[in-house]
Amino acid sequence: MRPDGATITEMAKAVDAPISSVQGFINGLVATGYLNESDRRYRLGAGPYVLALRSRGSPGGIATHADLETLSQQTGCDVLVAIRVGDDLVYVDEVGSSTYLQYLSRTRSRRPLTDTVAGHIFLSRMAPDELDYFLASQSDHDKVSTILHEIDNIRRDGVLVRLQSWRTDAATIGVPIDDQHGRIVEVLLLGGDRTAIEPRVSELVSALEAARNEWCRRRANVP
Repeated sequence: MRPDGATITEMAKAVDAPISSVQGFINGLVATGYLNESDRRYRLGAGPYVLALRSRGSPGGIATHADLETLSQQTGCDVLVAIRVGDDLVYVDEVGSSTYLQYLSRTRSRRPLTDTVAGHIFLSRMAPDELDYFLASQSDHDKVSTILHEIDNIRRDGVLVRLQSWRTDAATIGVPIDDQHGRIVEVLLLGGDRTAIEPRVSELVSALEAARNEWCRRRANVP
């Protein structure tokens, strides 16, 4: 598939099949994260990337594992990277002491976009129509209200700070990582005990953003 993607008409022509037959197949690939759709053009999604990880492949990312180790040492926090796969996300790398986070990263377990800091950051970058359609399928209206509130904060501040999670003593800070075209490709996260993170929120946000920006500049300078 070309870097700028392809339309359904182009794909149908390439496989010599009716558009009506290709449409359903393409919809399934989008729903499961193997293709992404934007402006009626389709590009490879994160699904193949996750398959490569599971088979011990080494597809390139903006941050290396060594980058995450450095950031963890600088901040004293767990560091994770998440990617979107369809209506879910997958943690693809982590550094830290949390057994649970290590499990999520190593098993490439899928988690709903609605349930995590990284997921809400991905949702904040959805087009309005796509976001409305996605949230309309949620039955928990209180959760939808929380998501919309956090999305407003992310769009305003460019970062999401959550000082309480499924563990009352856990806190998470997340920022989006964009590609050279301004499309979100990953979410970078810091996590740890709330008592350790809450007094340092401003410092940790700055460290997270500085690391992200440096990695993106480095990637932009790679031929």
